[in-house]
Amino acid sequence: MKGCLFVVCAALAVLGMAPTPALASAVLDQSNEPLDTATNAFGTAANLAQTFTVGKTGTLAIVDLYMDSHGGQTTTVNIESVTSGMPSGTVLASGSAPVATSGWQEFTLTSPIAVTSGQQLAIVFTAPGGVYGSPDNYTGGQALMQFSSWETTADAGLPCPDFAFETFMTNIVTTTATSASSATLATLTPGLGAKTTGAPSTGPGASPGNSTSSGTPGSDGPNGPIVAGVALVLAVVGGGAFLMMRRRRSAGSGASD
Repeated sequence: MKGCLFVVCAALAVLGMAPTPALASAVLDQSNEPLDTATNAFGTAANLAQTFTVGKTGTLAIVDLYMDSHGGQTTTVNIESVTSGMPSGTVLASGSAPVATSGWQEFTLTSPIAVTSGQQLAIVFTAPGGVYGSPDNYTGGQALMQFSSWETTADAGLPCPDFAFETFMTNIVTTTATSASSATLATLTPGLGAKTTGAPSTGPGASPGNSTSSGTPGSDGPNGPIVAGVALVLAVVGGGAFLMMRRRRSAGSGASD
């Protein structure tokens, strides 16, 4: 017994010293690659934005932008909600990073946010050193610039109908369909068919025979045929016994006469 306790304690000690598992790697959700960079690039101190549509339900954790060097200057990216296709001004999350080289720049959100598939958001940033984009390739959003109000880069007479960007997710939610047969079996009473008293169920997982509100118990459930068969056998056996008793009584009566 002492040996077993020693082994258990040793195992717990090893588990306590084991390193904490790393967080799951972020998964790419939305992206638009830089194309025709000679023409789809410009720099400005004005606010810029790229709207996008979330593809996976989960947690938005990282945003990448394809930018020119800002000489090591720290750039901040905000994630904003969208109203009528434009950034609303409500900041949901943000991340900052120095931009010292040209290429993909990673901005890790300090407080990742939960998002839902189909939700539209905006990446809002500045790019004094320059930002790259593409022709109108991304269908889930568009590139915008803010002067007195937000407008598309096309309306502003600038290139980059879409900026080059990537979004990365963690804690992605996956949905699995519940087995209708399992759901039905879980509601059955052993030996009797499950019954309901309301209107017939037409939704997913509805079981044939479960929508009847009256009738012989068990006759409409999955075990109905078995119950009915047992009842038939009992009826036959009982009938045979009754006939044998009548024959004995008739024979007895004839002997007394």
